[in-house]
Formats: sequence, structure tokens, C-alpha cells
Amino acid sequence: MRDAVLQELELAPLWRLRRPGAGVDDADAGAAIASMDWDTLRAAYPGMAGEGDLRADWVIAGVAIADDSEAARLFDAMLAALQLQRDKRVFMLPIPNIDTPLARAVMARQLALLQPGVMLALGQPAAQRLLVTEAPLDTLRGRVHDCMGTPLIASFHPDDLLKAVSSKALAWQDLCLALTTLQNNPKERPNA
Repeated sequence: MRDAVLQELELAPLWRLRRPGAGVDDADAGAAIASMDWDTLRAAYPGMAGEGDLRADWVIAGVAIADDSEAARLFDAMLAALQLQRDKRVFMLPIPNIDTPLARAVMARQLALLQPGVMLALGQPAAQRLLVTEAPLDTLRGRVHDCMGTPLIASFHPDDLLKAVSSKALAWQDLCLALTTLQNNPKERPNA
């Protein structure tokens, strides 16, 4: 009966009742994720896998924008100012709403596979999750941070820039800092 109901709801065979103690612990999951290639990682964690150019120099985290919105047009203009496009030299990394060891392991594996030159965290929630801090965006901006071995610059989300137009000049400073960081990053990248 239960299986028939799940199939009718188009949830079977994806959903299974987990038994207490039957799950894999975080250490085992982290070790398994650390050895995954792109295809395996994307198949196992489609909701957490990013998208974009796998040879990207830039990882941009925290952008969830409807493609036809004013914020999307602003975001594309920001990329164009850096002579970038979403599908060229850029990888979009989603930031899960909940910070778990599993989510961090998936994110760390994506960064290890990409080996980008710089990461741009757009918005306070993305910056706080990536840097594991509760510090406000004002104190995180304007300097280079380390995120799992990748230089990270925190900046404003395009939605926030539409609400506070005066912050666009500050966002431009952040983009320039990210560009300078990328240009000065001595790290050898196989993607380059």
C-alpha cells in the first residue's frame, strides 16, 4: 500500500524510510565525497552541485536569481564589466541554506576539482556560511579571506544593490579587489 502511494505521488523509488543508525556518518560521507569526480558528485548531490565552466578562474557563490529579473541583468552587467559571462570562466556555486558537514564536503570537493583563482561571495548569508562567521557583510568586505584554500572576496548580492543603489560603488571596489587578487594569485592552476 505504502509503495503504491509513493509511486502515485511520483516519490518512489526515490524515498525510503531510514532506520535509526542506518545512515552513513559525516566522516564516511566526507571521505567518499573527497574521492568523487564531477559526474559522480553531480549525480549524488544534484541540488548542491554548481554549474558553469569547469575551467573557471572565478567561482561566484550565493547567486540565486531568476534569469529574467532586474537583478539578473545587473549581475550579468557586473560580469560583463570584468569581461566575463556566466558560461565562460565562471562557475556558479550554490550555497545551501543549512551548513552541514555534508554540504561543506560537497562544496570543498567542487573547489578542489575546480581549483579557481578567486571566489566571490555575493550577499551576507553566502559570505557568512563560507567563512563560518556571524560577522556582518560590512566587516567582511574590502579584504581577501581564505575559504578552503581559495581567496574569497565578500560583496553585495545584486538584489541588495537594487535596494541600495549607493552600494554599487562599493560593489565595484569589491569586484576590482577580486580581479586584482586573481591576477596576483601565484597558485598554479591546471585550468589556466
